Amino acid sequence: MKRILFAFVMCISFFGYSQNNQFKKAWAKIDTLEVNKKIESALAQTDALIRKAGSKKDYNTLLRGKIYRWKFIQLIEENSNNRILAEVNETIGELPYPHNSILETYKAKWLYDYYEQNRWKISNRAQDDIKDKDDINTWDITYLLEQIRKSYRAALQDSERLLQYPLEDFEPILTTAVINRKYRPTLYDLIAHESLAFYDNNFNYVTKPKELYRLNNPRLFAETPQFLDLDLTSNDSIYSKINALKAYQSLEKTNLNGDEPVYVHNVLERLKFVYANYQGKNTWPLYEAALKNLAKKYENKGTAAMVLLELATQYNRKGGVKMDDKNMDEAPYTREEINRLKKIKNGKYLLKYPDYHRRALTLVEQVIKEYPSTAFTQQAAALKKELTNPTLSIRSSKAVASNQAIRFFTEYKAMDSLYLSVYKIEEDQPANIHFKSIQDSSLQAILKRKPVYAGNFFLPKGDDLNNHSTELMIPGLDLGSYFIYATSPKMWPQDKFNYFTLKVTDIDGVIMTFNDTERIIVADRKSGKPIENLEVATFRNFPMQSSNLLFKGYTDAQGEIPVPKYHNIKRVPTITLQKEGDTTEIIEYASPQYHRDDDGRSLDSISKSLVYIDRAIYRPGQKVYFKGVLLLHYNDTTSVVPNEYVTVYVDDANGNEIQEIRLKTNEYGSVSGEFTLPKTTMTGDFDIYVDEDYEEDSVFWDTAWDFDYQTTSFKVEEYKRPTFEVAFDEIKETYTPGDSVTIHGGATSFMG
Repeated sequence: MKRILFAFVMCISFFGYSQNNQFKKAWAKIDTLEVNKKIESALAQTDALIRKAGSKKDYNTLLRGKIYRWKFIQLIEENSNNRILAEVNETIGELPYPHNSILETYKAKWLYDYYEQNRWKISNRAQDDIKDKDDINTWDITYLLEQIRKSYRAALQDSERLLQYPLEDFEPILTTAVINRKYRPTLYDLIAHESLAFYDNNFNYVTKPKELYRLNNPRLFAETPQFLDLDLTSNDSIYSKINALKAYQSLEKTNLNGDEPVYVHNVLERLKFVYANYQGKNTWPLYEAALKNLAKKYENKGTAAMVLLELATQYNRKGGVKMDDKNMDEAPYTREEINRLKKIKNGKYLLKYPDYHRRALTLVEQVIKEYPSTAFTQQAAALKKELTNPTLSIRSSKAVASNQAIRFFTEYKAMDSLYLSVYKIEEDQPANIHFKSIQDSSLQAILKRKPVYAGNFFLPKGDDLNNHSTELMIPGLDLGSYFIYATSPKMWPQDKFNYFTLKVTDIDGVIMTFNDTERIIVADRKSGKPIENLEVATFRNFPMQSSNLLFKGYTDAQGEIPVPKYHNIKRVPTITLQKEGDTTEIIEYASPQYHRDDDGRSLDSISKSLVYIDRAIYRPGQKVYFKGVLLLHYNDTTSVVPNEYVTVYVDDANGNEIQEIRLKTNEYGSVSGEFTLPKTTMTGDFDIYVDEDYEEDSVFWDTAWDFDYQTTSFKVEEYKRPTFEVAFDEIKETYTPGDSVTIHGGATSFMG
């Protein structure tokens, strides 16, 4: 019973909160009683208001009062669905037109919400011919869906009359989004679109008849006269999309000679619907032609903007579609170009629509220039920004041989040139380099150095707004570590750049793993010959110094050396290889091997961190208070870990790190702290987590076999004035496990 209450809450929100002034005090009293949990008194006041509204023939207030009544009944009575269903049907018979059509709509929405919440339970009910129409608990899915369809049909049965009722006449009981109000000006438009939301359902979990209406007639994309001439008949009454098509036919017919924006909006919605569900051939060419035709018909009028924006959106979506064996013949390329791409792209062929991003840009610029006062200009500007936003990614092998030309694989969009510079850096820098902004002092310190190489590169086809890739080549470098920095004039306004580190070494090593040892094989990167007498050292953690040294030895004549495994260490992060001024590293993560004693108890130490914050949502610029705890699971026992350093990280909605806080756990294994969100930060879902500490050596972190950290998410949103507050009463009693606990609370609505 309680689950279906949600449907009536949604109905109340659909009513809105506008009030007839003569009943304003009565509504305020009802709201107060509800907040104070005096539901029976609120119900009594609501019934009194219903009677008074009926005597005055104020059907807007009466209908809203009925919805409140049914909500209160659900709060008071168990299994009240059948009682409410009977009252809804009775009220529909008593209300005058068009309020009975409005209530039919609410009934359909209520039943559909019941279907959504109880779908699995209903699907197990026997589908027989005997139904108790007054007992919703006996309805199977077929019968329930049919009742929803009947309610929508009843609500829309006199469309000509519904068209005579503008929505503003029903402000006290109807609330629709402002952006939709323009395109749903009458009761008919509103109810018809409500029915479409139901008919557009796929009913994936319902057994469907063998013969379903298939959307495969090209005339479904035709102009309104041809679309209205279609004979939409089928034995299938619910499960296909035929009812939605009939609803679109009715909407276009009734608005054909009416409000132009409403009519064009309905035609566009129908075309979108057909495109999404079409099962015939040439779906995209038919849709593209229909959009172009509709835009041309209303060119130089504001209504064309919505059509052009949809066409631009589709061009943008399809601009990245790649060719494959099935559509090669449709693409604007020669067979020679296709065969060449097959060879060099390993199956990643040319773009199927190489000019679509450029077409999309032309259309959004047309909308911005020719229709600046329409509601679609802002959407067009956002799409333009997406299309023209430059992107760059450049990378190479992590290690390359000295004094040999170096290739960089480069992916880019919306840029025709690239500036690349190379800087020599210290051997210990690569592991620590992480820059978020061009203003980062460490980055600026590197860029102020004299580059060992700098050059400009032309990027082919960089102005077509498509994603491209190419290879760049620079001269070879001496042994050492390098910082590669890449940017473009198109990226400068946004302070964007791309970077990575590169190791130049003539040493190449691989690890062969055996039961109790690992054998390292070292060879010259250029000639492939084994390197004899090369120093190999393994370290338990950073930094690579004598206190962290685990093993040290030298390769034999075959360039090989056995290195012991360390089962009690979670990982061996670094193996260094060096000879005659040439140094390189191998980072190895040990495979997890879990150990138990003779009694089956775990001998592996597994640590875990948890983190909590003071609330779930913040505004930019606010302080966030957090608390974390570090736990250790060993010998099947969990305990807290005191006096160990941890690092708290905070990531923004794009996954960029915005905070790094190093803390030490107290005697209870916990840490706490605070940080301030940037005032100019983006909004969205942020993450906070407690990770292990890397700044100094620790026996605990070195011997913990595995580590698992919990990520806690929170939202950052701009300030929104609260519309309600929920508060629970203080719990003054003491309970023991197994007791039933009743918690009282209330919701306060901020109406004024």
